[in-house]
Amino acid sequence: MTEAHTRPSALGAEPLPELLGQLARDRFTGVVRLQLTSGPAEIYLSDGQAAAVELPGGVDRLADVLRATGLVDAETIRRSLAAPRPPGLRYGRLLVESGLLPAAQLMSALRLQVKRRLHRLFFAEEGDFQIEPGDHGRGLEGEERVAVDVRRSVLQGVRSAWSEARFGARLAARSHERLRLGLEPAELGPFGLSVAEQSLLVPLVRGTSTVEELLAAAAASPAIAAEGPAAGRALLYSLLATLALVVEGGSSGLGVPRAPSSTPRSTPASSPSQPPRRPTPAPDVIAPERTAALWGAIADGTPSQRVRPPNAGTQPSVRAVPRAGSDPRPASQPSSPGMSVPGSPPPGPPGGSPSGARRTCTRAPPS
Repeated sequence: MTEAHTRPSALGAEPLPELLGQLARDRFTGVVRLQLTSGPAEIYLSDGQAAAVELPGGVDRLADVLRATGLVDAETIRRSLAAPRPPGLRYGRLLVESGLLPAAQLMSALRLQVKRRLHRLFFAEEGDFQIEPGDHGRGLEGEERVAVDVRRSVLQGVRSAWSEARFGARLAARSHERLRLGLEPAELGPFGLSVAEQSLLVPLVRGTSTVEELLAAAAASPAIAAEGPAAGRALLYSLLATLALVVEGGSSGLGVPRAPSSTPRSTPASSPSQPPRRPTPAPDVIAPERTAALWGAIADGTPSQRVRPPNAGTQPSVRAVPRAGSDPRPASQPSSPGMSVPGSPPPGPPGGSPSGARRTCTRAPPS
């Protein structure tokens, strides 16, 4: 355990997007404990992916997520919450064992719960955090692990919860340095980039560009420019924060690289009699061969559509379809402009009430 992992740090010095990006790169397992103005919060990570998030005030409880998405009706939720529950039996597992919810839909709802709670944390502008490496046992549901790719959450959070003032200075400090891809093109699948956004990065496959050059290319792209004047800057900051882009000749994106973790890995050492256990992949990872094929098509000038996760049409959905003109959020959920996509992370800080943060893009974050 190193000092970098045990001493308290301030979010002002190391913002949440950069912290999560570094921990994802390190495949960190442990808990990030935050002390915010609204109260304490915890992010539980397994191999760099979010397994659980706890917020003050019981925000986005599983029952609320199930009700909002329409997977379980309000009356069933009321009765199931009032029913006696054996000690140690979690609410979601109770619904599955009672035949009220398929196990696959429970996993989808749990992932959505993590996404919603994690998204709220991006509204926090002040606070301290402390990192504690080690196994925590959170996020396990039967034999399957809840796994949310925090890099995609960073891109969504910056787009919808941050104003340009929050990331503009950190991005400007890199404006004249040459950048390169910090990942293989096929590894960009989990970010959920549009074709226009991937096209912006094609010159970096074999070369480098400055922030100014990339921003000029973003401004010249009708698809990116249509999302707002700061859309290109929000994208580049997010990619630098998550180390998808790095400075040429270095390994860091924005700040000083965090010391390597001495975290005991959650995957046990392999033995001749027992094959190593593979960590559960994130549910929104796109097959590498499909991403690589798209990049090849972009480089050749072949038109293509936004990449969708594999089996997108067959996986259980937690998205509710609202009536025309209706608000898909439950009455208790705060309102925020441009954030009414059902199934997407909701707006607002951990306390649940909007803090006046300004969105940098017009596009609502995908679920």
